[in-house]
Amino acid sequence: MKIFVTSIKEILKTAVFVLLLIISLVSITNIKPSIVTVFIPQKQLPIYYVGRDDKKMGITINCAWGDGDIDNILNTLKKHNVKATFFIVGDFAQRYPARVKQISDAGHDIGSHGYRHIRMGELTKDKIIEDLDKNKKLLDSITGKSVNLYRPPYGDYNNNVINAANEKGYYAIQWDVDSLDWKPEISMEQIKARVEKNVKSGSIVLFHNDTKYTASVLDSVLTIVEKKGFIPVKLSELIYTQNYKIENDGKQVEIKINNTTP
Repeated sequence: MKIFVTSIKEILKTAVFVLLLIISLVSITNIKPSIVTVFIPQKQLPIYYVGRDDKKMGITINCAWGDGDIDNILNTLKKHNVKATFFIVGDFAQRYPARVKQISDAGHDIGSHGYRHIRMGELTKDKIIEDLDKNKKLLDSITGKSVNLYRPPYGDYNNNVINAANEKGYYAIQWDVDSLDWKPEISMEQIKARVEKNVKSGSIVLFHNDTKYTASVLDSVLTIVEKKGFIPVKLSELIYTQNYKIENDGKQVEIKINNTTP
């Protein structure tokens, strides 16, 4: 009696033969590929920037670690009569609740940056919602206001993140101008140059507190954008909160509603 041992090579040969046979049958029977439909979910996007031509733009500051430069940042914003948007991580709010209240009481927007500074795209939708709810409860209790702006940590998002934010009543926010102020090797001149080169009407500019240069360079940055005719405002005054859509590049645009009746 002969014993047959099938090798991997022989298996692959058989698989190729079967595949070629299927292709031949499809060709002979004239089956059209169009009968096969592949469903690809639409990519959900946050707001990267806002489509507007009134020269308004937004300064945003992520707060996740220390609070040593908050006074300097607030003093600079006050000097320029500018209101900004601070995205606060829950860990930061727990350590420095007085700082969060100080920022809010000064008239700046408070947004959620997640209860924990982790990559939301790696979590299930239920866990994302749990994180959102926990940070909202904390921030609302400190400020006495209802938080409705959200920026996922690291800017990391997928459809679960954006859908969860939308379902919980948040406006999900990204940015179109990154100062890169968090990089230890970047200089003040490079930060200023990045903002000056890229800012436009409707821009959302990303900064962080507790960095090497942000508190020091913010005065010069605000001077630059103001000389260019831009008007820095908090995001609650920049974004559209109803009748809008988000285009493929993350641009939020207003949908004009014609209320006239024939």
